[in-house]
Amino acid sequence: MNGELPNFGRQCNITCQDWWQKISSGTYAAVGMKQEEIVQQIGNKLYTDFAGPQNWEVYPDVVPTLQTLKQKGLVLGVISNFDDRLKPILRSLKIADLFDFTLASYEVGFCKPDPRLFQLALTMAQVRADQATHVGDNYELDYKAAGAAGMRSLLLTRKETLPKPVEPASCITTLTELIELFPGG
Repeated sequence: MNGELPNFGRQCNITCQDWWQKISSGTYAAVGMKQEEIVQQIGNKLYTDFAGPQNWEVYPDVVPTLQTLKQKGLVLGVISNFDDRLKPILRSLKIADLFDFTLASYEVGFCKPDPRLFQLALTMAQVRADQATHVGDNYELDYKAAGAAGMRSLLLTRKETLPKPVEPASCITTLTELIELFPGG
């Protein structure tokens, strides 16, 4: 669907809710469910439910690590391939205030790995690429893309398996490890 209607439908001038509805309808059609009214209701319910905190998990290391990094004076931001619900979701999870800026691909008009998203983040953080560190959990969209944009890039794996092309020094398993990487403050 992202190839047909990229960036949650943004490039095709449909709302992200309509994009998700198309995903939902296509999924149910693939398993033979043809009751369009029921499929529409399910799609709307899923879209609404995933706009609130009940379907998202904040790992235990997130809040204390972000608070510590903020206290050290670091500029923190979110760069995400996500739709227009990102900021409200972060607010509902009570973590929005820990970030200085939030960039959702749907709102800015381009997705990772597009270097423009990383350049916009650098502009918002008011730093050069060689002064920035990007932490992400996707090898292609985060690790490689941020590195290509000139940033220090760290891959968050949250498990012990290290992807082969990633140096151990560029891989972390918890956000808490960032505190030692940024000792200033």
